[in-house]
Amino acid sequence: MKYNHIDVIGLGPGHPDYILPAGLKKIKEADVLIAGERNLEGISTSGKEVLIIRNNLKQLIEYINKNYHDKKIGVLVSGDPGYHSMLSYIKKNTQGIEVRVTPGISSFTYFFSKLSLVWQDAVLSSVHGEDTDFIKLVEENKKVFFLTDQKITPNYMANELMKKGITHKRFFIGERLSYADEKISCLSVDEAAQYPADSLCVVVIADE
Repeated sequence: MKYNHIDVIGLGPGHPDYILPAGLKKIKEADVLIAGERNLEGISTSGKEVLIIRNNLKQLIEYINKNYHDKKIGVLVSGDPGYHSMLSYIKKNTQGIEVRVTPGISSFTYFFSKLSLVWQDAVLSSVHGEDTDFIKLVEENKKVFFLTDQKITPNYMANELMKKGITHKRFFIGERLSYADEKISCLSVDEAAQYPADSLCVVVIADE
């Protein structure tokens, strides 16, 4: 059978329980799964070709461009493909290939649900590998969600806010979201400045 597309499938916040049924169906139908090693936890790969995402995006794109006609390829991404995922990179570098997207539960919808907070009044942002003026965002908005990374951590952000005299905020930090060892902390700016959060976590900074 010849194919004319690839699938980009959102996995939700982490645990397989939060993968939507449509995503599970796409995963089951795929001949090839391309994913980060952590994203394959709890997913059956029996009988499938598996390619692990590391520092090899160029090679993976070459593989997709060469094989998409003959193999049903599924690219698995954390959260929702439309929010800070590989989707833009894939679409840019697979010109002429139809990219079909299966949504997933995003980290921010999951986290706000766990906090019992609405998010229609929140600003959604990321400091994960991006040059984001998070101080300005926090100053100008009452509720901001951030994806973090190993450099711009919650304690780094809190220390930078304290330098600017911004102490009237609360930090909600989510680690290992959806897993059995999930941890959610509500801290003052001063407490967050001392908190050793997981290297990849999410944070909501909101007015007290």
